[in-house]
Amino acid sequence: MQAHKFFFRTSASALGAFIGPSVSGILVDKFEFPWASLFTVVFELIVLVILIAYKVVEFRAQNNRQSDYERLYGTSESDPLMESNGNGSPISNRQPNTR
Repeated sequence: MQAHKFFFRTSASALGAFIGPSVSGILVDKFEFPWASLFTVVFELIVLVILIAYKVVEFRAQNNRQSDYERLYGTSESDPLMESNGNGSPISNRQPNTR
């Protein structure tokens, strides 16, 4: 999965390096420099707002998501597997939920 992320990031960078100057050159030829610059800045701000909104939604969804382990056992994976009952013999505190 890591390789796919790297591949898409590299491909997007290469495509952006090709398309960015080409589109900017066409805009400058057609609309002159001030209007082309304004269009570029507005477009980048729109992309930035969309990216921030996506990250906020993703962060909230990740914080609200319960792992399969927590759903099944009602506890997190970082809790101890065994506890002592005081006399040295361990007791398990993991019981599957049967809901």
